[in-house]
Formats: sequence, C-alpha cells, structure tokens
Amino acid sequence: MAEIDIQNFLEECSISSQKAYDAFKNILFEKYEKEEIKKTNHLISPLFTYFENLENKENFEEKYHFSFKKITLGREKKSIKLLQFPSIFSPEEWSFTFYEGLSRLPHSYFSGKKVVELGCGNGWICIAMALNSDLDFIYGLDINPRAITCAKINLAMNAFDDEGIETRTYSGKTFCESLFFGESDLLAYCREENIELDKIIGCIPQVLSPDPEKLIKNISEYSSDEQLYDLSNYCSVKGHVEDEFGLGLIASAIEESLQSLKAGGTIIMNMGGRPGSQVLEGLFKRRGFLVKKIWSTKVTQAQDTDIQALVEIEKRTGHKFEFFMGLDAREPINAQVAEAYGKRGGEIAHSLSVYEAWIPNRKEVQKILDFLKGPNFKETRQLMDLHSEVNEVFEERVNFLSELSLLLGG
Repeated sequence: MAEIDIQNFLEECSISSQKAYDAFKNILFEKYEKEEIKKTNHLISPLFTYFENLENKENFEEKYHFSFKKITLGREKKSIKLLQFPSIFSPEEWSFTFYEGLSRLPHSYFSGKKVVELGCGNGWICIAMALNSDLDFIYGLDINPRAITCAKINLAMNAFDDEGIETRTYSGKTFCESLFFGESDLLAYCREENIELDKIIGCIPQVLSPDPEKLIKNISEYSSDEQLYDLSNYCSVKGHVEDEFGLGLIASAIEESLQSLKAGGTIIMNMGGRPGSQVLEGLFKRRGFLVKKIWSTKVTQAQDTDIQALVEIEKRTGHKFEFFMGLDAREPINAQVAEAYGKRGGEIAHSLSVYEAWIPNRKEVQKILDFLKGPNFKETRQLMDLHSEVNEVFEERVNFLSELSLLLGG
C-alpha cells in the first residue's frame, strides 16, 4: 500500500489553509467500507507519529494549517487521536463538560439505541460514545463541511490500532458498523433519510451572531477559516422568542426533534446557564417537553463574548442574566454587574448544564406546531406555552389545541 511523502505533504499544507484541507480530503475514504477506511488510516498514521515525535510543536498549526492532539477519556483511560483544522472548534471546556454529563449515564442507558449528535465538530464525542457506551449506531452531523471531513479522518485514525487491528466499540462492533458523519443543518439529514432516533444529543452555538445574515450566506467548504469557525461559534436568528438569549438554534432543534424521535425518545443538550434556569427549562416546557438537569458545573466566561449585548437586553426587557464572580461563587450576578467586574480584571464565570428532555404527547404537539407555522401565527407561536405543573391540565390543553389545529387547518 502506498504511503504519503510527509515533507511534500507538509510543504503543500504550508501554502494555505485551503491547500491543507484539500490535501487531507485527497486521502479521505469515499465509502464506509473496511478496506477504504484502512487505507486512509494507513496514509495518515505516519503523519500523526511524525507530529507526536516533534520536540517543538509551537506554531505548527499556524504554519501548516492543521494539527493533531490526543485526548484521554476520564474513567475509561482510553485515548483518541484527533486531527484539527483551524476552521472548526477543538475539544474544549464546553464539550468536555458535555461528555462528562453523558458519561455519568450508565452504559446501558444507550444500549441498542440509535443516536445523533448535532454539531459534532471533529467527531470526538461520537467516537468516544461508540467506544464507551452500548449504543447501536451514532450519526455525527454538522453544518460546517470541513468539520465533517475532519470527523471522517478521525474515524479512520481511530478505526485501527497501531498494529493494524480493527478497533471494536463497546458493543463489539466495528467503526464501519457504528458511526457515520454527514453535513446537515440540524436534523435535515435524518428527515431526508427517514431515520428514526432514540436519542438526540448536542452542544451547539448559543451566542447570537453580530452579523446573523452574513453567518450562513454562501458558506461552503471553500469559505475562509474565520467564516467556518463562526458557523460553529454563533447562531443566526431563527424566529423564536428565545433568539435574543442565543437559544434560537436549540429551539429549532427541539422542534425538529418531534419529527425524528421515536416514541419514548429523548433529547440531551449542553446549555450555557447565562439566560438562567427558568429560561433554559422553559425552552423545553413551553413546547410540551418534560425536562431534568443531569449534570452541571461552572466555566470561565469566554473573553470574546460581548456581554454588553446582554446588558442591553437586560435594560430593554428587565430579564436578568446569570453570571458568577469566579468559579467558586454561589450567588449569581446580572450581566451589568458582570461586565463592570470583568472590566476591573475580575474572573467571570457562568454555569454549564446538561439537560435531558422527553415529550409525552409528541404527535399532538407536532400538530399544534405545524398549524402555527402559518404566516399569520408568528406572534402566537412565540407566545405559546403548553406547560402545566398539573398533568391533567397539560393533557387537556394539548389534546384540545391539537384537535383545534386539525379543525382550523382543514
């Protein structure tokens, strides 16, 4: 089997980020078949070894427009090899917290389940889930086309060990039998392929883009690193009341899940706590879901997030965002205080939680939402709240509105 010339490969990658991306795409498998994936593994493994043996890795990504890393998974102590492009998120505090929440669930929780991860990035969580939970199959979806190429390379890198022996997942399957990565705007791929899911998981953008119209306009795998990175970092306006909290993309995912979840299926989301628990839980509840928090911690606020925008929302609406004066603080502060504290050099933190939600009346809620998609019901859809703490009231409300939607919709 042929091998790549590492020096020629690096020289090509050094020309530009696009050249680096094309170089990796040229060695990527086309079909999810053992021999094709093994060929990609064979070609890329010496490059990973070369990188690992470098004494000085500083500025490597800046020079060659890619890098590698290896992460070790907590309790399992298993390592995953990862390719990383500058145009996509690398594993960081948010995604590690998300995986921590998922890993706290018993292995049997995913037993035999068909799962999709929204916003899979370089695919590391999908690979980790396949290795460490008893799932049947997991789809990794992302709107960033370079993220999918990167994830498929990472699948190949981890599909065989250093001796060429095929890796087995927790359930005893091969990677070919357990993983798929595809480009998709949220759950579009699952709808197009009529895929029914047991679990939908995701850690997707929760900061409204400073330029929402530009964010998704003419985006392709040939867009700049900055444009593609923003696609993974920001969300655009989705027409939901939650947009101003940066939760519009999650709101869309929740509503789309109704079409793809099997009966009894659940959706698990990693969510920043800045809007406050009432808003976060209300995001699910007003759409007829039941919700619980399965894991929570605090993380340091990213310095590039514009808190001033949140201050303006507080002034306009009276809503108070939730921040903390450091990771050990217990009492929350609002955005205005957080901004002032940060300007004085203080460390600002916010909570980060993993929520699980399920819907007892999926078909009925779907009928209501379908009816409210009409152009005359935008305000009604934004104000809709199906939740009630009294189950009998909730059932009566949902059933009545479902029947009414059918009657008025003809």
